[in-house]
Amino acid sequence: MNNSIRDIRIILYPHPSIMAEQRQINLVSVANGHFLSQGEAELVARQPDQNDKTQRWTIEFGEDEKTIALKNVGTGKYMLARGGHASALTNTGDKQWWQWSTDDVKARGAVRLNPKEYPQAYLNHFQGVRVGVGHPGIKVHMWPWDVGELELAG
Repeated sequence: MNNSIRDIRIILYPHPSIMAEQRQINLVSVANGHFLSQGEAELVARQPDQNDKTQRWTIEFGEDEKTIALKNVGTGKYMLARGGHASALTNTGDKQWWQWSTDDVKARGAVRLNPKEYPQAYLNHFQGVRVGVGHPGIKVHMWPWDVGELELAG
């Protein structure tokens, strides 16, 4: 499998290390510029839309600066991984704590993001596929670190 197919980087802007609590952010694909959004039954990646509140998130900090919860502005619910295995779905729901890290991340300004309860699984955005304006979006799911890589850049 070539690296472009496994490209699952996401931008978190601004970077969590400089985030003020409750400031709105977007989660944006490095590969194609899609924004992480709430879909009908799961999180999806779709074309940016400034009027779509489900494409905006706030960060709440946990026990330290690298522990965060991401709350969706449109739904008022938190980003949630439904498992730690390959292709486990994501959605919004009860608060789930995530860790961000720069360990083994090559892209400048990037971080990895994983749910604390699934430490070997990372957010996988959609394998770099592009969708058009108005498309309902591509499902966002989890992926084991040893199969691919995740980076959040900002």
